[in-house]
Formats: sequence, C-alpha cells, structure tokens
Amino acid sequence: MRQAAVTSLLLLALILSPCSAHATEPAERDFSRDYSLPDLSEADLSLLETGEPWVSVKEVEGSDIKVCHVVALMPFSQLDVRNVIFDLPRFAEFIPDLIESTIIEESVESGYAFRSGLDLPWPLSNRHWTVRVRLFETEVDGTRVYVNAFKHITGTGNINSSRGRWAIWPDAENPERTYVSYFVHTDPGGWIPDFLVNLAAEHLLPGLMKVVRKRVGALLEGDVAAPELLPLTEPPLKPNAAEQES
Repeated sequence: MRQAAVTSLLLLALILSPCSAHATEPAERDFSRDYSLPDLSEADLSLLETGEPWVSVKEVEGSDIKVCHVVALMPFSQLDVRNVIFDLPRFAEFIPDLIESTIIEESVESGYAFRSGLDLPWPLSNRHWTVRVRLFETEVDGTRVYVNAFKHITGTGNINSSRGRWAIWPDAENPERTYVSYFVHTDPGGWIPDFLVNLAAEHLLPGLMKVVRKRVGALLEGDVAAPELLPLTEPPLKPNAAEQES
C-alpha cells in the first residue's frame, strides 16, 4: 500500500473515525462557522511550543459523521501562512496524491466552486468532490483572523457531506509566529478499514500541518513561485452557524 496515498487521504480528513487522539473537544461544538481556537490547556500550549500539533478526532454518536480538529503553531507570519492556505489552485502541488485542485466557478458573493480529488490505493475507491470555498478576513475578539471556509456542494462527487474551515491566527506575543487551526465535520461515505483509522490519529493528522509548514518554508526560500492571490470573498451569511450553502 502506498504510504503517500494513505497520507493524502487523511490529510483532508475525508476518512476519519473515533479513536485515540492527543486531546479531545466536545463533538457538539461545531467550529465550521466558529473561527476561534479551541480551549487549550497549559499542557496543550506547551505541546504546541515543541512544534507538535494538538489533534482531536471524534465521531458524532449514532451517525457516520466524523469530526476532526488540529492546531499547530508555525514559525511564520500570519500573511505567509495565509498565502499557502488561500492558494487553492496549487493545493495539488504540495498535498500528496491530490489529483485535481481546480476552481470551476468564481464569485465574490458566494465564493469559489472548487473541484478536487484523491488518488487512493486499491481496494479503496478514489474520492472526488466539489466544495464551495470562501476566503475572507474577519475579526474575533479584536483579533484579525484569516479564514478559508468550505462546504460540500450537495450532489457532487462521491462523498456524502463535508464542511469545515481553516483559521489563521497571529501569536499575540510574536508576530513571526502563527496559530493554524483546521476543522472538518464530514461523512465520507464508503468502506474504511480500521487500520487506516488508527493511522490517521497516530501519524497523519499531524502530517497535514507538516506539509503546510514545508510549503510556507519553500515559498519564503524562493523554491516555489509566489502565489497569485485570489480575490477575497464575502464571509458566510451567518458567521457562527453552520448554514446550508450549495
């Protein structure tokens, strides 16, 4: 089995299930339209200082819905991280086995229709989907936060549902450090072997932040061309509610 393909599968949190994780967050709190950071203990903050991410993986009881939240502290400015998280057309350049990252529709009011897919090892079937993405700047408790919020467009691809967001926070004490928070609430559909579930919690969710960190470093070193930033969009109509968008 190809390690890179399994990694890419779980980096986007399309295959997640209940298992052990570094920390826990109540499943009833939905961060898909809540752009704040989770409540982190002193121990959690100390973990982030070491370069390791905080990870939570849960399942909504009585359903096939999976919930993932991962937070990392990166040694880059908020704008440097934003330039990677907002660079939708080039996701396939740095996320392993991502077979497409195409914007098929643009609208400042309703966001970007973004089509993507993952090449998975046999016997798993490839996953493909289209999400509505909004890229915007907002203010949370007096702090400027950049957000990449996404929601599966019903009827596209072969996943059942997915919504979530990236939130990019500055370190209040050091502008050259940034907190990166990724949250997803998803029903991926299909058959998922248990060993992939265990691999997700133990190794691959932290890997999501590692590929982002590596990409930011490559941009700063000039190893890849600077992105052409997409125009910002309007935020969702209800900033703290998981409203239905298509």
